[in-house]
Amino acid sequence: MKQLKKYADNQYRALTELLSVYELTMDQEVLHRIRVELKKIKAIFHLISYCTGKFNVSKEYSSLKIIFRKAGRIREIDVANKLYQDYHIKNIKGSKTEDQDKLISEFRQNIPVYKKTVTGSHKKLEKYFERVNSDCYKKYLNIKKEELQKQIYPLMIESKLHKSRKIIKEIYYLSGISRWRKNNLDPFYNEVQDIIGKWHDKQMLMSLIHKHDADSSGNVVKKLNLKSRSDLKTIEKLIKKFYCVDDSGKMVIYKNAN
Repeated sequence: MKQLKKYADNQYRALTELLSVYELTMDQEVLHRIRVELKKIKAIFHLISYCTGKFNVSKEYSSLKIIFRKAGRIREIDVANKLYQDYHIKNIKGSKTEDQDKLISEFRQNIPVYKKTVTGSHKKLEKYFERVNSDCYKKYLNIKKEELQKQIYPLMIESKLHKSRKIIKEIYYLSGISRWRKNNLDPFYNEVQDIIGKWHDKQMLMSLIHKHDADSSGNVVKKLNLKSRSDLKTIEKLIKKFYCVDDSGKMVIYKNAN
């Protein structure tokens, strides 16, 4: 499938370039984009695995996963620190800049190795592109859309929202293989994953506050709870609108699965 090859080539090229840029700038937005490119590549792996039946995603992604996790540790501290600032939280463990500085230094030192890893992964993938055809690509996207619907409608389980977001992102990323599909993809996918991401950040922050007893008055947690409930209502509205459910339609939201 020529479109898949072109798409994959672009993602690998972008990933290599971003690693070079981060080595020079240590820009956190660049680090975020590195992780996004890795997610796109993993989505490609899943597509190839489905369409060929002879591709081990876990094995082939293992070397790239190291880069993803190392970048993630840096990113998590940065996101947490921004949340602490937004909600005026002080004296909480896990926000030390020296820890982040050490991780950044280690990541930068390993970038030459990471680039070789990316190049090797790309070369190994070359032989699989022609084995994926457009029919299988369409079928896989439809399967993921069906999987998503089962996850979020009519029962939306809070504990599974993060997993649902991963499915949404996979649909969003793989739609980029086809220009037509990308241009005609419903805005719902990007909108709902964005809100779920914001909701998830609040859950993470409340967990850290509870762990380190950083909100003696309880006011911050109350504020976060209110905003989280507002996020859930927005998510529910987006889902009902997308699946064409009128105001009388009912959705059930559970904290956890039974």
